[in-house]
Amino acid sequence: MSDAAAQRTAWGRRLRRGPFSSAALGVLGLAALLVIHELDRLIADVLTPSGRTHALSEVTGVGAFFETEAWGDWAGADFPVGALVVASIVADLVLVACYAVLLLRLVDHVTGADAAGRRVGRILVGALVAADLLEDALVVVLALLPAPPVWLAVLQAAASTLKFLAILVFAVFALLGRAMGAPARAALGRAWRGGYAQRLVAIAVGAIAAVSLISADGVLEQLPDAYRSWIGYDGLALGPMAATLFAFAATGTGLFWLARGRARRYDGSGHDARPPAPLAPWLLVAAVVAALGVALGIPQNRPADWVPLGAFLAVLVAIPLVSLWLRRRARHEPPPLRHADISDDAGTARRAGDVLLACWVALAGLGPFKAFVAPLALEAVGDYDHSRFAGSLAGTSALTAGYLVLAVVGAVLTRRATGRDRPAATGTGIRPTLEAAAQATAVSAEQQRMLDRLGIGVLAVSGAVVAAFLVWPMAISAVVGPAAVLVLLAGAWTGILGWLILALGHHRPLEVFQALRLRSAPVVTLLVVLPMVAALVQNAPSLHAVRFPVDRPLPDRPPLAEAYGDWYAGDSCTTEIGGVRVKPLVLVAAEGGGIRAATWTVDVLRELPRASDCAADAVFASTGASGGSIGLASFRTEGNARGGGAAQSTIDFGGDDALAADLAGLLAGDLVAGVSGIRVPSSGAPHTDEWAWRDRTGLQETTWESQAPQFAEPFDAEPVAPTGYLVLGSTDSASLCKVLVSQLDLTSGGWTQTDAGDGAQPAASPDCTARRSELAGTIDLLDYLGACEADLSWASAAELSARFPFVSPSGRISPATLPAGCRQVAELQLVDGGLTDNSAVGTWVDIAPALTALIRASNAGADGDERPYVLPVLLFATNEPGTDVLVAPDGTRPEALVPFAALLGAKGTQTSPAAWLRRASDAYQQVCPPSAPDCTAALVAWRGALPGGIVVASPSTSPAVSVPLGWSLSSFSRSRLRFEATGQALCGRDPTAVPAATLAAHAGEPCTASGEWGMLGELLDAFDDATPHPVS
Repeated sequence: MSDAAAQRTAWGRRLRRGPFSSAALGVLGLAALLVIHELDRLIADVLTPSGRTHALSEVTGVGAFFETEAWGDWAGADFPVGALVVASIVADLVLVACYAVLLLRLVDHVTGADAAGRRVGRILVGALVAADLLEDALVVVLALLPAPPVWLAVLQAAASTLKFLAILVFAVFALLGRAMGAPARAALGRAWRGGYAQRLVAIAVGAIAAVSLISADGVLEQLPDAYRSWIGYDGLALGPMAATLFAFAATGTGLFWLARGRARRYDGSGHDARPPAPLAPWLLVAAVVAALGVALGIPQNRPADWVPLGAFLAVLVAIPLVSLWLRRRARHEPPPLRHADISDDAGTARRAGDVLLACWVALAGLGPFKAFVAPLALEAVGDYDHSRFAGSLAGTSALTAGYLVLAVVGAVLTRRATGRDRPAATGTGIRPTLEAAAQATAVSAEQQRMLDRLGIGVLAVSGAVVAAFLVWPMAISAVVGPAAVLVLLAGAWTGILGWLILALGHHRPLEVFQALRLRSAPVVTLLVVLPMVAALVQNAPSLHAVRFPVDRPLPDRPPLAEAYGDWYAGDSCTTEIGGVRVKPLVLVAAEGGGIRAATWTVDVLRELPRASDCAADAVFASTGASGGSIGLASFRTEGNARGGGAAQSTIDFGGDDALAADLAGLLAGDLVAGVSGIRVPSSGAPHTDEWAWRDRTGLQETTWESQAPQFAEPFDAEPVAPTGYLVLGSTDSASLCKVLVSQLDLTSGGWTQTDAGDGAQPAASPDCTARRSELAGTIDLLDYLGACEADLSWASAAELSARFPFVSPSGRISPATLPAGCRQVAELQLVDGGLTDNSAVGTWVDIAPALTALIRASNAGADGDERPYVLPVLLFATNEPGTDVLVAPDGTRPEALVPFAALLGAKGTQTSPAAWLRRASDAYQQVCPPSAPDCTAALVAWRGALPGGIVVASPSTSPAVSVPLGWSLSSFSRSRLRFEATGQALCGRDPTAVPAATLAAHAGEPCTASGEWGMLGELLDAFDDATPHPVS
């Protein structure tokens, strides 16, 4: 071989170990796939002139022939769809290059000396690549043509179908073919066994990958949006960025230690020569847990709070005692456990651990990279030209590219470092111990003792991290941010459990586990089973008790009739409609949806005082579910640094602090208390000096009370503009009743009449379906509780409506935890109000008979002048886009599927927001008595201007950053909602009443988000000529 050829060969080897290594190509291909998915989400949000939307993944998917009309729709859209489609194809070309090289390497490796099989495999890979490239070429041509012909769209659909056929043929060849089938199936088997050997590491990596990389709207978008929050209005948040990288590095070090320990465990002989497991450690742990539980429980536990601790201790003691009984009962040595196959799996376990570690390192970059793809694409097409992010394209591009480099280079270096066979470690001391820890093969007895000490160090560090979050959850989480909290606590618990797995692996499993034919103590299984068992016996009312932090009684509330009379007689405004003076009465329904709903509610309602005081004062009452209730409560003026009204915003409490504290509580305090029954009091720093037990909802409420002081004020019955009286919806998971936390006493009687004379209400399950219940299937919480001598804060009151299951715990109402003076009521477990009616419109439908009777009575005595008529309108603030999308019926189904379709879907239509809005429109139609024809004429004109007496404020369907369902919003998400709310306020608005700059920013945007109902701008227009009009 010539020197030049040798040099080229050396360069080729370097490239295959570096930029062209399988690790680099795998990460780069995954990054390209993430880009394709994120761009596809943006493309799927483009509303075309036909009123439909299309996803590129469907146009090029298995059903491509059913989506050929998408090209004509996209060609007529105002948004530059073609630019996003071309960008997606560029990413797809990168993906094609990566998978082509990887598949060719796979074929060469598996087929070995089978030249014929290798040739067939290469031909199939080439056919797949050719079909994919043909599809890409046709897609680009179609995207660039101003009027794509139908025949070309059909040809593209054929190419897409051909691509999937090529994928199917190659999959059959790889798994079932003579050349590759048997080796491929054997490799899959080894991969499964390796993953099982490293199952704890796989769980940790898989969990973080799921919340970081899965492209799905809703809760799974929360962590990506937390990454996006690093780019704020004031620049980069370097602290959380650095803390997250440190968390990934520290946790990755622990995962490496665990993975290599598991590989060494498999590098043994087929004979199980381990000594019997000692029983004393189990009893010692039980004693320590008992001591901690008693010491922390005496100052705070009520009798029922000791049950979980007792159950946990019973399990810890039962395992060694049953094992001792089995050990003494055995007449001979138990047969060897199945162990002969683990030596063959040692290499597989090592490779699985190394791959998982490389994936972990790649996650540190791919998570933020994926999060920034959508903002970067929107900036590139000019979608942020009218926002505060205008001109930030270069900075966002550099940050996104930096994280991609981190992912690729980190994975490559990790694979090179872990794949290198190092000499066996010798000697003792720190360096030999660390070298032994990195060794995947068996070590000497002396080195094992050193490794055991290193394991104690890992346990101590992991335990210290958990303990720190138990004691100072809000202080630490406020500094490091939610992403770092999640990674640090996931790593800490993995370190603790990993130490248990490795330490217990030195001995045979306890006899109770041997009886189940287990080769080792099932630590991971116990991790899953114990919390489930603890949840079944959990009877600690104090664990998630509703907070009553205010030292004053619950408020006296006005009845509905008195509140309506005050509103009518007060300074609410009148305007002229149909030649008579009327007072528009606005009812607000704020849909649920976490901080997204809270922010949308605030952004929509602040448009009322921005338009005029009359528009704000016209709101009689508001009801909300979930995050909508949080947004409504944030307008409280007492203690409000922003003063409420037009200046209100969720930016004070919708940042990362509440989410980070929530995660700290979920993975530290609540987890420990839920499993063991030990409730650890935590510091209130940096928000308060009080030390107390706080579950994750308590941490969140405390954070809100500090950052937005209006939430710390006591729950009261005073209405404020622009929300009026608040009626917040919750759900009792015990009785399945709707529960209202209301400033209004909606009816007389009801629960107040069920008292046993002057005594307390008997403790029984609340029957919200009884004839005398206030509303159908509903409990009024304040009536239910009675004259409690302590009050809710506004944070606690609003949070009762926003406790989404799994994310937040249920709020426990129990006689054991209620303040003095409350009734001895049956227990409630309050969860998210959106579970019964996420639209919150249903409450206004329930109240309609009483309220329309009051309006009709006042209209009967009105004259349309000094005593104006009252005309109601319902403003529905829904944070879900899509009301402007044309949805075609599903059509008929095969008869065999009809029962399933009806059983699964029929009820949903009847409880949808659209159905509730129609009911509300009908319910508030009869407000004019027959004796008032002028009122009827005005009502007809009013409902003609605002169709059906309903106004819907919804974000328009347009490409944008996906706003998550959670408790934190990035500046990108907040800007999107603010921009959409401003745009909705312009729809139907008189242009002369709006600043020219605002009109220019929203020029060309369609006003179709309200669907068939009235628009927000039309409602605001109705108050342009309104004036205050007290009525004596």
